Amino acid sequence: MPHFKKFMRTQWGAGLLELLLSLAVLSTVSLSVINMSQKAQSKERGRSVADALQSFTQVAAQYFIANRLAIETILSGELKEAPQFCAINVTNNIPSGVPSANALKRTCAIDTSFLRARGLWPESMPLDVGRSRWAAVFRQLPATDAGRVSEELFVFLAALDQGLIKTQGDTVYTESLSEFVDQTQASLASLGAMGGFIPPGKDYGACQYNARLRQACGQGWRVNLEDFL
Repeated sequence: MPHFKKFMRTQWGAGLLELLLSLAVLSTVSLSVINMSQKAQSKERGRSVADALQSFTQVAAQYFIANRLAIETILSGELKEAPQFCAINVTNNIPSGVPSANALKRTCAIDTSFLRARGLWPESMPLDVGRSRWAAVFRQLPATDAGRVSEELFVFLAALDQGLIKTQGDTVYTESLSEFVDQTQASLASLGAMGGFIPPGKDYGACQYNARLRQACGQGWRVNLEDFL
């Protein structure tokens, strides 16, 4: 009988050890599955953002073409009609939006709320992407030696503050770096050369975001945010 009890204790101890090991392996596998699921979700969000960016860019470009003469006049420094063509944060309380032309930087900004008010952004498309909103900035480039003047378009997700695009102060990046990397890689894979990113609140690779210089970077291009904003 004593031998039998000793045998049972030994067997029970071995069974418990096997159970603990099994739980440990199961936990590791579960965490891996969760991690893979999160990466998949981040990549899917990145592809969705890329699709939305293409749609917004197309509408913004069409708006520029339809109003090219007026916008080019504004970009040249004449702001008399600027509130009519360059505005953001259109709401019921601010039906005309907030004027967003800058004579010194030669820029004119619009967002989805402005395009919606103009009947150009479909009701089926959301105004915002989480806590951000699509915005576009038209900018007149310095004249070339031949005297030619041209424009460029910068499209980005602008941070929201109480439902409006934030126009003052810094934006604190709250997402994890791994999610930023997964989403950015998925977006760039869909967008190709036109795609880019704004660093997550700090320098990222060769793209700078610090007290001295803040950039947006893509494949073969880099711009200073202060030239647009």
